[in-house]
Amino acid sequence: MGISMINVKFSSNFARGEISIPNNTTIADFCENTDVNIDYGRGMTTLNGTVLTPGDFNKTFADLGITEKCQLNNVAKTDNA
Repeated sequence: MGISMINVKFSSNFARGEISIPNNTTIADFCENTDVNIDYGRGMTTLNGTVLTPGDFNKTFADLGITEKCQLNNVAKTDNA
């Protein structure tokens, strides 16, 4: 499978938006190295409604079956929650 661009809609407690990235980007790289800056170490992260496990963050979007678009959400538990 070749490299193609995918559209990721994202949301967290602090930011939301939409960005196009190569499908060979890992979930960790997306969270850490784009302007998204999602702290996936806190709270729960889902991709298209499926909770990601710790091993999923080193997989690429393509590895996880994303071919065109997806929704990535992170809900961090705050001290008062």
